Amino acid sequence: MWGYELYEKTDRIPGDFGVTFGFSMILKSNPKETPVTVAVKRVHPKMQAPSSRPFEDVRELTKALYPGKPVPVLFTFGDPWELAPGDWTFQVPYREITLREAKFTVSEVANT
Repeated sequence: MWGYELYEKTDRIPGDFGVTFGFSMILKSNPKETPVTVAVKRVHPKMQAPSSRPFEDVRELTKALYPGKPVPVLFTFGDPWELAPGDWTFQVPYREITLREAKFTVSEVANT
């Protein structure tokens, strides 16, 4: 569907390069059948990009939800500074409600 396949259903995530985790969701109804724009919120342990931006522990990304179509809410560990062990939460708020929330625990980086 989007180039990902479910490997394992779990909330325990190995802190390792290339690991992708998250969920997909479907907006079941919308009276006008038009897309709904939401700000997906990702809360995680503090991490700092090499670009020397300040530490970051909350990130918001805009996504469009189309009625009846699956939307991935994912994160992939692609850089060493992203491997932040601890509790991660993905939230999809809309107006005064949370449409979806998922909590994950990322383990320490495995020694290779």
